[in-house]
Amino acid sequence: MVVISILCKLGLHKWRKAGSFSNFSSNVRDQRYECARCGKRKTKVEAK
Repeated sequence: MVVISILCKLGLHKWRKAGSFSNFSSNVRDQRYECARCGKRKTKVEAK
């Protein structure tokens, strides 16, 4: 467990897709990612 926290603190996350949100009146989609090791989340805006 200690090695995992060190890797994530160094910025070496293991991202996986956690879901997405799409507003039908918009040309963009919010893609959500979650780190499999520490649970940190991020959102990326992508064009459709």
